[in-house]
Amino acid sequence: MANEFAIRNIFNEKINILRGQSTDLATPWFLDLKRRDFVWLKLMALMQKIMTDCYRFSTTIENKDKELALFDSVVYKKAQYGLISWIAYLIATQGNEYLVFDSGVVRKADIKEREAIDKAYKNGAEKKPGVIVDFSNYALGKLLRHYFHQLYTVEESNEKSIALGGSLQLKFNELRKNVGADESRSLQFRAQAAEICTYAKNGKPFVLDSGDTFEQTDVSKNTELVSASRDKIYQEIAALLGCLPSYICGIDEKTNGSGSSYERLDGRNEDMIKNFWFTIFEPITTMLLDVKIDFVSQKWEQIKNNLGSISMIEGLATIPDAVKASVIAKLIGPDNAVEIKSDLEKSILNALEEKRKVDEENRKAFITPDNDEE
Repeated sequence: MANEFAIRNIFNEKINILRGQSTDLATPWFLDLKRRDFVWLKLMALMQKIMTDCYRFSTTIENKDKELALFDSVVYKKAQYGLISWIAYLIATQGNEYLVFDSGVVRKADIKEREAIDKAYKNGAEKKPGVIVDFSNYALGKLLRHYFHQLYTVEESNEKSIALGGSLQLKFNELRKNVGADESRSLQFRAQAAEICTYAKNGKPFVLDSGDTFEQTDVSKNTELVSASRDKIYQEIAALLGCLPSYICGIDEKTNGSGSSYERLDGRNEDMIKNFWFTIFEPITTMLLDVKIDFVSQKWEQIKNNLGSISMIEGLATIPDAVKASVIAKLIGPDNAVEIKSDLEKSILNALEEKRKVDEENRKAFITPDNDEE
């Protein structure tokens, strides 16, 4: 059986070679992954990361089996894919599926279960035996696939550049002079060149006449283009999601200015995760696993401001301790985890929020001074 990936012998091909053109040992290198597989795997990996972070920002699921059902398992006869991977897979493939939680695993519903789920949706039942997840018309997924198609093109170009950079280019005086000769002599010179190339690749000695040279292929310009193109695509994806490019590519950004400017930028990642949490992760998780979870903000700047407010509240002697405890619990707890009932509690929180806004405006003015010349 012929080798499917045999290297082409470009010297034996009957092709037109321009007089004076050099012959390169490099052959076209392609990515092992096909474009379609590359795109959906990259998108799935990104969505898995986002959905995993959605759970990191959630209050813990007390039931251990339900918590484990979120994640993949490599244990024999366990579910290979957890709920997070199911969501990521359906986003990446524009799929739709009926999912059920059964015996500690998330799986596809069978025919009878699908009928029961359809009936529950049709009747508007509060609790359903499963959930219908449909991303067939998910516009964000389509746009992300577009950018990952572009990324594939860039990575494919980079693969070829690496191969070319390590290839050996031979320039032969006699070959250049006689490449346009009759067919028999042309084949002879190509055969000689191929033989020298083979010796060079295998590290064996050979002799060249004066004027024959070796040159390394210069791909520095193409490498710069590949790097710039990759960065541009990461920036486009980050802008689409509303997060930092470093969240997409895993490389920390260097920020100019004070630490405060970085803190504001860092909050963008949480805002993006919070959006996915409310629109995708929380509805699917609570309905399928029958649990209650809340979003827990991890913006350290917000927490720092709230901690400063706690000392103010504790120092107010005229406010009942029960009100202090309720307001403090609201400040440091999950979003909407504590219900504020009294007008006094609401007034305290409103006053603290107004103070926070004023402090933020003052801080912005301090780090971005007016540069207008008078």
